[in-house]
Amino acid sequence: MTVEAVVGAQQELPSSLEAYAGLVLLGGGLMPDDDDRAPWLAAERALAAEAIDRDLPTLGICLGGQLLAHVAGER
Repeated sequence: MTVEAVVGAQQELPSSLEAYAGLVLLGGGLMPDDDDRAPWLAAERALAAEAIDRDLPTLGICLGGQLLAHVAGER
């Protein structure tokens, strides 16, 4: 298994999860829609939504969990 760590604040995020077998979204001191302070969050939300749509194994911790809930309609 290969693990690739991508830090949205420092690197460009993948445009798709097509080549990935899972997704882990970690935490931070932001809100899931705090795009003014963290412009990469829009791309993270898109990846989270793709993971849900593809039924990809996904884990969200802290902000990552909030991102997943946000894109899932907070239900």
